Amino acid sequence: MEVIYLDPKMDFIFKKLMEDEELLLDFVTRVLSQTEQGIVSVEIVNPETPREHIEDKYSILDVKAITNDGRIINIEIQRRDEYNMVSRSLFHWSKMFSQQLKKGKNYNKLRKTICINILDFNLLDEAHFHNYYTLINPVSQNSLNAPIEIHFVELKKYEKYRELSDDEGLKDWIEFLNAPATVKEKSNPKIQKALDTLEGLSHDGETKELYNLRKEAQENGEILLNTKFSEGVEKGIEQGIEQGFLEAAKRMLGSGMSVEMVSEVMGIEVAVLRKL
Repeated sequence: MEVIYLDPKMDFIFKKLMEDEELLLDFVTRVLSQTEQGIVSVEIVNPETPREHIEDKYSILDVKAITNDGRIINIEIQRRDEYNMVSRSLFHWSKMFSQQLKKGKNYNKLRKTICINILDFNLLDEAHFHNYYTLINPVSQNSLNAPIEIHFVELKKYEKYRELSDDEGLKDWIEFLNAPATVKEKSNPKIQKALDTLEGLSHDGETKELYNLRKEAQENGEILLNTKFSEGVEKGIEQGIEQGFLEAAKRMLGSGMSVEMVSEVMGIEVAVLRKL
């Protein structure tokens, strides 16, 4: 009988998979293989997901982990582009980095903090499905030895750019996330374990109930946001003109600035700007 798998890209299910430290270690080392060495163990530090978070339309279910030598990692899987991914990742990074510093602690004790963003949409103007960023001098191209690293894995770019990577382990994970039913014959034992775990979750009544609640909450949240945008556009335009914000936004758009840039500068939703 064919297995109908729950979608591993659903943040709730992905987090369930990463509760297995063997799978977590393999996934992390595959993503960080270009930059981070010496990771021999990874421990998830936020394994619990309260039911109210499952039903929360706007909550973010991420995976926080720490390596054997104290490096801190945040993993987030995002299925919908909300036009704030870069800022949100930097915000998460700054919180995790700063929370290490207790009163009287030496700055030199701060450990490297890494964000891994798995995206089910295209975000970057880069010809690769996996890109990472550190602090770099754009003139000399010299990198600052700073404890920051932010990764983006764009799942929808995988088929187009898969030949650019020789990391078969990372490819296996992306193929698993994109289409678990197609990886049954994989020789990679970690992917086989992930598939077996996903199959167990897919047959578990309580997990399926929580999965459906999470899916419904996310869909309702998207509908609610879209409805509020459409209902509030005319009113928002009138109020915005009175306040001067939308007039300023129009001038910015007229000068050639992108919708996304105007949205970031003015704090006006992209959907409203596109109505202009």
